[in-house]
Amino acid sequence: MGILSRLFGSQAHAEERGWIVKTGTKAGKKLFVRKNNGAGTVANRKTFNYRLGFAFPLNSPNQNGDPSQGELAELNKIEDLLVERLEKHENALQVLAIRGPGFQEYVFYVKEEFAKNWSEKETLASIKSHKVQSYREKDADWTVYYSM
Repeated sequence: MGILSRLFGSQAHAEERGWIVKTGTKAGKKLFVRKNNGAGTVANRKTFNYRLGFAFPLNSPNQNGDPSQGELAELNKIEDLLVERLEKHENALQVLAIRGPGFQEYVFYVKEEFAKNWSEKETLASIKSHKVQSYREKDADWTVYYSM
């Protein structure tokens, strides 16, 4: 059972699986955004008021800036690891996965106490296949989520 179901009961079940895919452009290159459409119900509660982001430069992008199938499989494992570690104990919710020219980024909104006390060192140290750039920032209005 996912976090939305635990927070809102059975009525959130359909929304929980409500990921949508959008495309756009950045610097003339395609941008793919996978957005957790059901997360907006959590945004209104102002509980998850910090944003954590993890950007992974691609190791060997093709001429369009996309990952190979092998690298995409590695990035999927990284995403699964981040979700497992961050969403544990309902402290975080993944809201976006963004792939642009030469990078993949995962965005989570987290509770304030978790954001201030969580150390990413252990989680990020277990990621050997890619370099990572991470950030945490207060974003009670979910500006990045709503901009996508």
